[in-house]
Amino acid sequence: MTINIEAMIGYLGKSNIELTDAGFISKKSYPKGHSGSVNMHLNMEKEGINLIFLRETQALVEINLKIRKRENTKWNFPNVLPTPLRQYMPREWIHHTFGYPAGCVPPKTIMNRPFGWVEKYNLEGFRVPVSMQVDYGMDDVVEEVAFILTSDMNW
Repeated sequence: MTINIEAMIGYLGKSNIELTDAGFISKKSYPKGHSGSVNMHLNMEKEGINLIFLRETQALVEINLKIRKRENTKWNFPNVLPTPLRQYMPREWIHHTFGYPAGCVPPKTIMNRPFGWVEKYNLEGFRVPVSMQVDYGMDDVVEEVAFILTSDMNW
């Protein structure tokens, strides 16, 4: 199923029922989460998308795009990325395109697993304040991009 990511970003803050009615998710798909967790997830593996909803309000608070998989070098994100994003994005290109980040976390290793830079950018032009989080691999190439309601972003 092809998903218009740019249009979906406009649905941040809206309920999973509204996303279903708009055709972004199937009527058979429901977000799930562990009891006691404030968030519920709807992992759309084939589409490379993970949606995160608040349990209490059922509101969409994060859209996470898996651009590149560490374990599968042949993986290509199967949907059209929002402008100006593209499949291959080195850190220098992100800085040239979006400027310097509003916040960043340097690379580190957690439980013998290396993680690259993580950067936050505040985006303009949406009906609600939206931030973009960019996660890099150790080679400074983007692996994941998340669009998050700024009010729900913890930095």
